[in-house]
Amino acid sequence: DFMTQPKWAWMRFSLAFSGSVISGPDFISTLPDMTLKPHCIAHLKACDRWIAAWEPMFKTAAQPEQKKAICQWLMKRMVRSLFEAVMVDLNYYSRDIYPCAKIAAGSRPLDLRFWKQSLKHWLDRKARSGLLPLPSNNQASATALA
Repeated sequence: DFMTQPKWAWMRFSLAFSGSVISGPDFISTLPDMTLKPHCIAHLKACDRWIAAWEPMFKTAAQPEQKKAICQWLMKRMVRSLFEAVMVDLNYYSRDIYPCAKIAAGSRPLDLRFWKQSLKHWLDRKARSGLLPLPSNNQASATALA
């Protein structure tokens, strides 16, 4: 049952936070109060699934627009997961990606080596996939970041 099973706790919270009824009985008013607890975390809990899913989708995407959409999809999940890692401690919830990104960016001290390695990895992948041409002059590409 939707109202009692733990697997629907996130959906009950999400509907109570931002749901509305267009017609029919006011189902939203029967939901429990919004309480920001670990059951509100959705993307972070599913990170193993979406981390495993993006690369096969990217490889099978035929059009550059599809590849771009997959990269956007992945980035949103990464930002959302970083936000969810701290939102309960901060007692703050938002469905808007911009405040999530701001909080996520501020939640981890800047580790320049981490960001350089991430950028290098991303650029190397784009170059190998043909989306980003490597410069022909002695590989002054992403490897220069390392």
